[in-house]
Amino acid sequence: MGSSYYYQEGLREQQAGRNDAARAAFSKALSYDPANADIRQARAEVEFRQKAWEPAIADCDEIIKLRPTSARPYAIRGQAKEKSGNLFGALQDYTRALEFDPHDTAIRRDRGWLQQLSSHFERAAADYDQVLQEQPGWHDIYYCRGIARMELGQWDGALADLRHFCEPVRGDYNLHYAHIFIWYVRNQLGQHAEAQQE
Repeated sequence: MGSSYYYQEGLREQQAGRNDAARAAFSKALSYDPANADIRQARAEVEFRQKAWEPAIADCDEIIKLRPTSARPYAIRGQAKEKSGNLFGALQDYTRALEFDPHDTAIRRDRGWLQQLSSHFERAAADYDQVLQEQPGWHDIYYCRGIARMELGQWDGALADLRHFCEPVRGDYNLHYAHIFIWYVRNQLGQHAEAQQE
C-alpha cells in the first residue's frame, strides 16, 4: 500500500463526509509522497471544512510552491485567511486566484465582499458586475452591488439592484434589509431631486 491507496481511501472517506478519517488517510498518503499536490490539496480542503485554518493555509503554501499558477490553492488559502481574520491576506489571495482563473465567480464574489468591507466600493461594484455578467441569476449579488452603489451615491443603480433582489419570493433576512435600503435610496433620490430644483 502506498500513496495512491491512501489517497483513494481519503477520497472515499471525504465523499462519505467522514472528514477526520479522510484527513488521516490523506496524511498517510503524503507520508509516502510529500510532493503530491493533488493529495495535499485534498487534505487542505478537508482541513478547511474542519475549520483548521492554519493547517489548511500551510498545505496551500506547499501546493503553491509546487503549482504556482494554479488558482485553487490561492482560493482555499484566501478563504482560510478570511475565516481566521486576515482579511488583507485573503484579498491578496483572491486577487491572485483570479489572475489564474478569472471566471471563478465565487472567488470574485468573495473578493467583492472584502473590497466592500474595506470601503473600496467601486472595486466591489466592478467585481459584482463581472459576477452578474457570467451568472445573471445570482440574486444575492444584486443585493451586494446595490449596497455598494448606495455607498457610492449611485442611487438609481442601487434602487434597480435592490428591486431586482426583491423580485423573487424570498424568505431570508436580507429581504427585510433590502426593503429598508429601498426606502433609504428613495429618500436619497427625493433629496437629490429637491436639491437640483433649488
